[in-house]
Amino acid sequence: GETNTVEVTNCYFKCVPGATVKYIGIETGGTLTVKNCIVDGFPRYGIYSTGTLKVYNCTVTGVSSVDAIRDNGGTSTVKNCAVFNNTDDFQDIDTADYNATDDDADRGTNGQDLGENASGEWTAAFTNYAAGDFTIKDTNSLLYQNGQSNTNDSDVPTEDIAGNSRTDGSESIGAFEY
Repeated sequence: GETNTVEVTNCYFKCVPGATVKYIGIETGGTLTVKNCIVDGFPRYGIYSTGTLKVYNCTVTGVSSVDAIRDNGGTSTVKNCAVFNNTDDFQDIDTADYNATDDDADRGTNGQDLGENASGEWTAAFTNYAAGDFTIKDTNSLLYQNGQSNTNDSDVPTEDIAGNSRTDGSESIGAFEY
């Protein structure tokens, strides 16, 4: 097995239009830590690992054929992530906490119901997700201040994808702090 260690922080991964089903956003077989990233529109997997997987404050959407975040045989933690509009949000995740998803079974502990877009939750949560703007719309968004704090989990980033401070004790879910 692979023993590489990869950390990906503050990145926006967007799949090219017309990509085949085999495209994966971020993948490794060793230790993979992903923080404050947006993974958008990959057909097969958004984030995939066969080793140790830690995903914090990410936004993953548009995975059209398999799972948004998948741990295939390792150990995994996913916290403070906004994961929606995927075939399936999570697969084989050991610890899921403070996530906002539209799949009830995947939300984990302390989760937020991002609902289906037919009822308007995606539009209410993000400034303009359809155009790739995943910033938090306003203080009424269910993403606002509903995440795990970095006091309680040192892996929670203290800044968001744009370098804005996350207020300890009231972190937002997803890549952006309001």
